[in-house]
Amino acid sequence: EIFEEIPELEKLYGETIPVRRQETEKVEKEEKSEKEIQTTTFIKKPIISLDDFLKQMELLEKFNLFYDITILKKFYYSINSGNKFVILSGPTGTGKTLLGMIYAYIKSQNQAAFQVRNLPDFSQLVNVSYNESELKEGLMENPYLCFVRVQPNWVSPKDIIGYYNPFSNRFIEGQIFYLLYYASKDKNNNYFLILDEMNLSHPEWYLSDIISAMETGG
Repeated sequence: EIFEEIPELEKLYGETIPVRRQETEKVEKEEKSEKEIQTTTFIKKPIISLDDFLKQMELLEKFNLFYDITILKKFYYSINSGNKFVILSGPTGTGKTLLGMIYAYIKSQNQAAFQVRNLPDFSQLVNVSYNESELKEGLMENPYLCFVRVQPNWVSPKDIIGYYNPFSNRFIEGQIFYLLYYASKDKNNNYFLILDEMNLSHPEWYLSDIISAMETGG
């Protein structure tokens, strides 16, 4: 039954919506009858649907930017698959980083900090952007996005998260420290991390703690 899959669906999606179901249970054997019990179960859905995402991406035609619809669908299903970790590979200049930035912006635009900062939604941002460079500058204003350029000398998680310095007796914050901090305090909103050119160093070196936490949920 579909309701046996609800725990998996809850892991897969974002916003909760009510779903009605009927389940029957035997009251007593001697009565030989069944009693219907109405219960309300909650499953989660993506904050942005695939159709809405594809429509938003069509706005990029203004800058002569086009993504293959198959790529967009694969990206959408991958990032909503549960582990929230997507690796995009391909030649330089094919729009991998831009795609991640756009998706993060679209999914963040209805969250609290956007309203407080009075940031434009994606369609408005496209309209006011003269070219692709201005669009990227606007996308970087996303308060829920942390954009990191990977360095080839990163060899451990301290290079990206941070480390304790015994000489100064203080913790030196890494580039994603505050993203992790605010995300841990704010369970109601989505936060995004983009690692640009992540293969410049071995991901299993500098991302080991992050990957472990994602796999264990800790």
